[in-house]
Amino acid sequence: SIPMIVHGQQLSPSFYASSCPNAVSTITNTFNSLSKQDNVIPPSTLRLILHDCFVQVYFLLLSQSLPFLLRL
Repeated sequence: SIPMIVHGQQLSPSFYASSCPNAVSTITNTFNSLSKQDNVIPPSTLRLILHDCFVQVYFLLLSQSLPFLLRL
């Protein structure tokens, strides 16, 4: 079984609603504008966002296979 790591709090889509009410629209508009200029922006951004997930999955897979590799 894969251990689950939970850090207590979840992301909230309304986090900046009171301190910066235009944050979501500003980020969305900027991202869309930049994406039209350079089609590498969307996949690069996705990779940036998911990088930590990939590292954690790799670490879990490595930690599960390590006992097998040590027996070789």
